[in-house]
Amino acid sequence: MYYLGVDLGGRRIIIEKCNDEGKIIAKGSVPTPYSLHNHESLSAEERNPMADLIAKTMAELSLKLIKE
Repeated sequence: MYYLGVDLGGRRIIIEKCNDEGKIIAKGSVPTPYSLHNHESLSAEERNPMADLIAKTMAELSLKLIKE
């Protein structure tokens, strides 16, 4: 069994794949789509597409690491 650890940062998304013993066996990172800084000033209509893109980016990186 494997586990994924996800760090969603304002500038990068980092995901690590670990084994049952907690040893990191794969790691990947990508820039966070859009900047999460100053997101409080955005309307809900502006935030929703950003959230969808961030979730899609996290899912794609997760799948890539799972296949490794």
